Amino acid sequence: VSCEIRFHGELALYEAWGRFQREVRAEFPKLFVPVAANGVPPLTQPARLVSTDGADSLLLAINSFAYSTERYQDFPTFREKFLRMRDIFCRHATLTDLTRFGLRYINILPPSGDDGMLGNRIHPCLTLELTGLAAPAGPWTNQPQIVVERTAGRFTLRAALLSAVPVGLP
Repeated sequence: VSCEIRFHGELALYEAWGRFQREVRAEFPKLFVPVAANGVPPLTQPARLVSTDGADSLLLAINSFAYSTERYQDFPTFREKFLRMRDIFCRHATLTDLTRFGLRYINILPPSGDDGMLGNRIHPCLTLELTGLAAPAGPWTNQPQIVVERTAGRFTLRAALLSAVPVGLP
């Protein structure tokens, strides 16, 4: 799970990052600096502060701040940690004019074939069903990829169900 805020770039963040890192170093002792990526502006590539066990990360870029965890328990616990880290960050950096707020939850489901028992369901681990689409003749040959988007004013909710590429394959 990851929560990111974006804002207009600010060079003063370099100084703020040092103070922020000193304050959270006990929880996030590891620092990972990004490798230059072709075609990506280097200042927008985040440096990562990582917990000892590698499960939690703080991402710092010239135009964004994010908290990410691989050990999601529940939303109140995640929200509390994100807000605590954001508050510490904001003590050292003044953020104005947020340009984006994003919350992403990724759940990796075990591989599943359709033995004909799923009906309209997409995956045995989900209660989500497909309606309005013609059922294939026989089992699904691969999992469908669906992106649903809903916009209300300036806010967009985007939910995606994607088939994962098995680890180790291109």
